[in-house]
Amino acid sequence: PIVLDLPEVQLKPLLKNASLQGVVYNDYTIWPIGFERPPSAVYKE
Repeated sequence: PIVLDLPEVQLKPLLKNASLQGVVYNDYTIWPIGFERPPSAVYKE
């Protein structure tokens, strides 16, 4: 199934916390709306 089409009761068990400490990103990275880039994120050209 398409995740966005799942009802909340089926979606919730799939959601997990993730550590983005030290994540690498570039100009093509799309951050979710309202998401604050972690201070430890590393920009790579």
